Order: sequence, then C-alpha cells, then structure tokens
Amino acid sequence: MNVDRKAALRRIDEIRRVLLADWDPLSVGSNPKLSDEYDFCLGKVLKAIDTGEAGRVVDLLVEMEDYLGVGPTNRESLAPVARRLLELPRT
Repeated sequence: MNVDRKAALRRIDEIRRVLLADWDPLSVGSNPKLSDEYDFCLGKVLKAIDTGEAGRVVDLLVEMEDYLGVGPTNRESLAPVARRLLELPRT
C-alpha cells in the first residue's frame, strides 16, 4: 500500500472516530460492531471539510441527522463537532 493511500485511510479513520465520539446521533459509538454506521456519509463529510467552512460542515450534519430521522438538532450544538472535523490533519 502506498503512502498516499495509507494517509487517506488514516484520515477516514479519524473522521469516523470524530463522528462516533463527538456526533453520534444514533448512540452507536460504544458498540464496536456498529463502528461503520456513518460510513455512508464519509465522502460528503470529506468534501465539506475540504471547503474549510464550519457552516458547510454543520449544514451537512443537520442534513444527515434529518436523513437518519433524528433531527432537527440545535445548530449551535453541532459547531464543536464541525470544528473538531476541521482540525483534523489533511493528507
């Protein structure tokens, strides 16, 4: 496996960890068998993070919560999650 691929996989793992630890609207983070529960949105999360705009990340989290049937959420409560995602190292 080349270095770029390893770095990309590490980035995906970090995003997954933040979603499970800091966001987790379905409360599945403590179950290792469900660690891939939010993988359906990883591509969209990557794109939102790459904009560098916390508002875009919050918009996406709200959209995903609505899709999962657990919204609406207070947007202010999602701002720390967006900041955490934006602080992750880029590859």
